[in-house]
Amino acid sequence: MYSVNPHYFQRNTKLCDVNRRLKSQIWSSVVTIVLVEGKNLLPMDIDGFSDPYAKFRLGNEKYKSKVIYKTLNPSWLEQFDLHLYDDQSQDLEVTIWDKDRSKDDFMGRCSIDLTKLEREKTHRIWQELEEGAGSIFLLLTISGTTASETISDLTTYEENPRERTNLEKRYSDILLLLSNIHLLRLLQGLIHTFTNLRDVGHLTVKVFRAQGLAAADLGGKSDPFCVLELVNARLQTQTEYKTLTPFWQKIFTFNVKDINSVLEVTVYDEDRDHKVEFLGKVAIPLLRIRNGEKKWYALKDKKLHIRAKGNCPQILLEMTVIWNPVGLQGCFEWESTARSVVSLVLFIVICYYFEPYMLPIALLLIFLKHYMVMSLMGTWGTHDEDEEPEEKKTLKERLQAIQEVTQSVQNSIGYIATLGEAIKNTFNFTVPYLSVLAIIMLASTAVVLYLISVRYLIMAWGVNKFARKLIRPHTVPNNEVLDLLSRVPDDEELLAYRELKSHPTTETERRRDQKKKHKVS
Repeated sequence: MYSVNPHYFQRNTKLCDVNRRLKSQIWSSVVTIVLVEGKNLLPMDIDGFSDPYAKFRLGNEKYKSKVIYKTLNPSWLEQFDLHLYDDQSQDLEVTIWDKDRSKDDFMGRCSIDLTKLEREKTHRIWQELEEGAGSIFLLLTISGTTASETISDLTTYEENPRERTNLEKRYSDILLLLSNIHLLRLLQGLIHTFTNLRDVGHLTVKVFRAQGLAAADLGGKSDPFCVLELVNARLQTQTEYKTLTPFWQKIFTFNVKDINSVLEVTVYDEDRDHKVEFLGKVAIPLLRIRNGEKKWYALKDKKLHIRAKGNCPQILLEMTVIWNPVGLQGCFEWESTARSVVSLVLFIVICYYFEPYMLPIALLLIFLKHYMVMSLMGTWGTHDEDEEPEEKKTLKERLQAIQEVTQSVQNSIGYIATLGEAIKNTFNFTVPYLSVLAIIMLASTAVVLYLISVRYLIMAWGVNKFARKLIRPHTVPNNEVLDLLSRVPDDEELLAYRELKSHPTTETERRRDQKKKHKVS
């Protein structure tokens, strides 16, 4: 969440101007949007329905939702992020379209002025559509703007032991408290944990310097600055001019909302035309941080696969993360009350009296129904002669349809492969903390299945599914198992997080390296 120290910028007017110009290249806030549903949209098809989807535009960024077929009251339940830049338009433009075989039909539009919305707060917005009919419902949050993240100068920074002690108390390790058998502190830790489940921890990053950067200017130098990103929070250092070995000497603090997040540290070069050029990047999972270790990190390319250009570019960092392992995050729409009540009662009755042999009998009854209908109507092997032939598609439309199907298949295969790799990495303790959580979940599931009949568990699931719309009408459904697996890195991410060997910076380190090489040989 983007913030700056006002006293620091008052001392350096030139730096203030530079950073203001750089906002055109680096986002200042993140707009998180949940497209929930639409109501009473315009019917565009002959049958009185539509196949609606939504398009969003914020500045130069765009997003297109999935298509919901044959409905005027679509339920999308899609979440996505758009980035906000201070020098671009802050009007979120939304248009609704009907998917057609030839040309998609316009169904309505609306615009939301983001400057009028309070930051760091989730807004529930029902927006009427102009040039059409109906309305859409959104959940919208603008984050990355609070002062919960700070920047300080290392040259004037003095560590306060009392502040560190208060942080450790605030994010008390419950297991440590249990081992100390200190009841009062245990209760305090538990109270804090369950009072604010999203407040997981606190991260401190000291950015000292970098060396070996690539020369981005014609004079063989660069004007480097460093950007730190943690989910939606972004902070940056000042620019050091005409150097390949910048000394930033800054300390940053972040509030941690998910301990499985990854800190991204990127070094850019500031150009005279106010654009930025990439110099190197490193991604550090919070769970891999060793508190208080001052360490050189090799900078990688944009894909985080190989070393960045330059003379073994690297950055000197020191990080400390304090967190609470207990703080974890973590006919159903009732459009017709009478129908939903009947469905709920039938669901409970069927679950209570259901036996496995009833399933094939139900399938046989479906066969019997269709057999009797076709026998009475005399429609064996016939089809409707009055049915209109399908409209022929042009070559461009066919190629576009093939491209969409190919992309969908590719995305599905990629998702399945990522899921498989995440499951594999869960079992082989790639992230020990998440593997322990998986063990606890499996053990708990085994105990519950042993003690409680599956019939009653299905009934409880169904009741919760029906009650969700009444108790929490605008929540987005979440699968806890998939949520856990999404936090386990796949093989591609493990490659990105792999640390490259840092280059020795002193004569002593070089001699130590040479001795190791001689021993190996």
